[in-house]
Amino acid sequence: MRRVHAPARPFLRLALLLLCPALGHAEAFAQENKPAGERHAEQVKTLLASPEIVKALAHIDSGREQILKEWIAITEVNAPSGKERP
Repeated sequence: MRRVHAPARPFLRLALLLLCPALGHAEAFAQENKPAGERHAEQVKTLLASPEIVKALAHIDSGREQILKEWIAITEVNAPSGKERP
């Protein structure tokens, strides 16, 4: 498994949550009698309950403090003034 740089990890969680409905796209057509929101909610719950996703999210959460420290350090870097010389 490829290691992802620490600041990108929280975005993986967001990506998982946003992409979950797409993963069950074919199944959604089979459940036409249910509203779209209900179908997607069921799919998200199923995916979030899977052992692989639980483990991945736990790994992301375990590095929370380090991620926040890195984000703080990045935001404290001064922006270029625009007066730099090449």
